[in-house]
Amino acid sequence: MKDRRPYYARFFDKPDNKSGAVTVLEGDGKDGSPTVESIMRWSKSVTDRLAELDALVASGRIVPQEEWDKVNEAQRQLAEKVHAVKLALDGARVPSGGHGFIPMNLRTDILRAQDKDSEFRDLDLVYHNLIACSPEELLGAADDATRVGMPESMSRGILSQDESSFARRLRRFQKLNDVLLIKDSILSFNPQGLYARRGTPTERMKTLREWKEYEALATEFSRALVEGSGAGANLVPVILSASIAEMVEAELRVAALFPRITMTSKTYEWPVQTSHLTWFLATESSGEAVGDAYAVAASTPGISKPVWTAVKLMGISILSSEITEDSLAPALPFIQGDMARGGGHAIEEAMINGERGATNMDGATFNPAGSARRAWSGLRYQALMTSSPAALDMGAVALTSDKTIDLQEAMGPHGARPGDLVHIVGFKAWHGMRKLSGYRTIDQIGNLAAVLRGQVGIFEGSPVVLSEKVTKMKTTGKFGDGTALTQGSLLTVNIRRFAIGDRRAIDVETSNQVRFLHDQIAVKGRLRMDFQPLDAPSATVAPVGIIFNIA
Repeated sequence: MKDRRPYYARFFDKPDNKSGAVTVLEGDGKDGSPTVESIMRWSKSVTDRLAELDALVASGRIVPQEEWDKVNEAQRQLAEKVHAVKLALDGARVPSGGHGFIPMNLRTDILRAQDKDSEFRDLDLVYHNLIACSPEELLGAADDATRVGMPESMSRGILSQDESSFARRLRRFQKLNDVLLIKDSILSFNPQGLYARRGTPTERMKTLREWKEYEALATEFSRALVEGSGAGANLVPVILSASIAEMVEAELRVAALFPRITMTSKTYEWPVQTSHLTWFLATESSGEAVGDAYAVAASTPGISKPVWTAVKLMGISILSSEITEDSLAPALPFIQGDMARGGGHAIEEAMINGERGATNMDGATFNPAGSARRAWSGLRYQALMTSSPAALDMGAVALTSDKTIDLQEAMGPHGARPGDLVHIVGFKAWHGMRKLSGYRTIDQIGNLAAVLRGQVGIFEGSPVVLSEKVTKMKTTGKFGDGTALTQGSLLTVNIRRFAIGDRRAIDVETSNQVRFLHDQIAVKGRLRMDFQPLDAPSATVAPVGIIFNIA
């Protein structure tokens, strides 16, 4: 009988009747990455196995040493997983409405009926969820369909399937979706052309070689996931899949540090508790209270509402108008990769050097109109331009350990826990940091560390991430007039106090108008998102700090 338990519940098989052996399975999922849930389940499995062996000993039976060795090995692996999950957990949390946090192991782009505003009103719920989510996200959401609002029939359909087969078929379905959508978008650029005259987008895509396989999978998913569904009629390619979004995310280093929230509207508010209720010393009640004799003063927790407002980022690739379906197929990976790299660079640039809609920090030469740096106010702006106490001048000398300690002190409560902090450096500051006694390279950390994308070391318990977007600046840490750009800088950020808002994943359009005289097709990729602090930086609040003017 097929084992339908979730993969994280199969870390240990039950002991068999002959040897009582514990089988340690390979990792959590296909990528071997641990999750909070799997850690809890593994811990229970180890404890249960120890109890079984202790019961055997208590009954007078001899347990072979190899069985104890297997449990010891399982405990060692569990310790590694627990240690490895720490950084991933710290970097993948979202606010629970206060200073506390709840784990967010899913990006959860599940589209619910109540989320369907004007942008998604005409989208089929099943199609959107199959395309916009990874297999892991859908499997996790199906476990708690009520919480995420997934249709119950779809949840049952997902949970009834073999996980590895479901993931493989869904990835193929998403790839075919992207191929059909991009091919149709490019081949239909000329309304008078043979392909464009084949009719509607659906009619055109049905003539492409990938359609037959796509339709078969669409029919299969429709019948399996939704009771009484038709033969995939509504599952027509309309948006690019989660695979494209993941390609963009794979290019990110700094943005990968922060939790992500799915924006259900263009403007999204998230209440955050800034202070707690106040407790007072109270008089013990010794008799009937008269008036407020035993009462204490009431207090109200402080609440702020960070606002994410989605902005659009776009990039363009240029293709020859002579392209045909046969020649387009080999070009698709390049087009997708080019979109991903360009999107990743734009997001990182805005996240480090952005100033929303203005040029007060660096001037219009560094931040011209139309630049991605105008999308939102980035980390350097939040540290330099908000009266923050955590903006320290290194004085045109080499970086020192004392200065980094001073920076964390200036950040106050936000700089108190090394596990919440990440140091983001350019090449100049990284060169100086490697000379400090508290710096450890990746090979010195050991195999228990969870290494972040772009991480080059660890300093005083906090990861060090290298980003080419932390460029050399003037002695003020700003671009200014662009002269004497020789000094480095270091950003130290509490990654739990910022969040990325995702409104729409990347999609694609084409046109021959922009490059009409060159007889070329412009392929446009675009996405919508925002980046905001949960605690607005001020003279007393410093969720990010900077050391500038580093020689």
